[in-house]
Amino acid sequence: MKSLLLKENDVIGVIAPSCPVIGTDMEENYKIGLDEIVKMGFRYKEGKTIHLKKWHLSGSDQERANDVMTMFEDKEVKAIICAIGGTGADRILNKLDYKIIKKNPKPFMGISDPTMLTSALFQLSKIPAIYGPDVCFGFGGKKTKEQKLWEHSMIKQILTSKKPLGEIKHLTKWNKLKGGFGKGYLIGGHLGLYNRLKGTKYFADIKNKPKIFFWETTGKYSNIDRDLENLIQSGFFNNVKGMIIGKFHLANKDAEYPDMPNIEEIIAEKFKKYEFPIISSADFGHCTPNIPIPYGKLASIDGDKMEFQILESI
Repeated sequence: MKSLLLKENDVIGVIAPSCPVIGTDMEENYKIGLDEIVKMGFRYKEGKTIHLKKWHLSGSDQERANDVMTMFEDKEVKAIICAIGGTGADRILNKLDYKIIKKNPKPFMGISDPTMLTSALFQLSKIPAIYGPDVCFGFGGKKTKEQKLWEHSMIKQILTSKKPLGEIKHLTKWNKLKGGFGKGYLIGGHLGLYNRLKGTKYFADIKNKPKIFFWETTGKYSNIDRDLENLIQSGFFNNVKGMIIGKFHLANKDAEYPDMPNIEEIIAEKFKKYEFPIISSADFGHCTPNIPIPYGKLASIDGDKMEFQILESI
């Protein structure tokens, strides 16, 4: 089987499958992000959607779907990274040819709204889907030298090396919600968007093997509670062996319920009947440097030692 790992000077395709980039207040971040891709030793090729805009979207549904397909079929492009998130990726899921994508596998990375794509592409095409930094907020976001080195070293490793990421170094303080040890295969994304796919063929799930559920999210605490409850009632957690949760920088208490506990207390109470370990406030999510997390790869969580290990490469 041909290796899907990148080499120095390989081309990364950059697309905007959700919101527009050029002509928005993220344009400067985007240009900085492209420079960082070059500094990492790669070249880049822009998709047409980078320069398109229709309403809140980076072009029509068909234009955005065509951009995704073009990048997968382009033999020069060795990986695809989303420029930004936003909204609208769900509108193109039924316009992609997953059989063609499966015949042209390459790593695909995005975060937030591209959960819709990482989920669908993993589930239907079995390509190396990675929940990780985009160009605008990831590569082009404002970070300290330490944060940039931490994030970029993992991105470079996951895209170019057969060596798994292994034990993830803590960049900030992580929180223990429940101890114990669990091992399984990674699945997840932005909680609200991931949950929204449930019941469709695009919903990435691993039903016949143990799984590690990773997620981060934004919005009201009550919405987080609802999304988790929905997954619980669907039986999703029956084979979950561990859960790792990202930062809650854009999550907030409902203003009308000032007596609500913090979100970690809500989660701890909701999962008290489960035996798997839970780590919260890990280094991924919105407004933070991100661990690149590969779908379907073996990982382990130790809730007592506060360790998260990614045990397989893409």
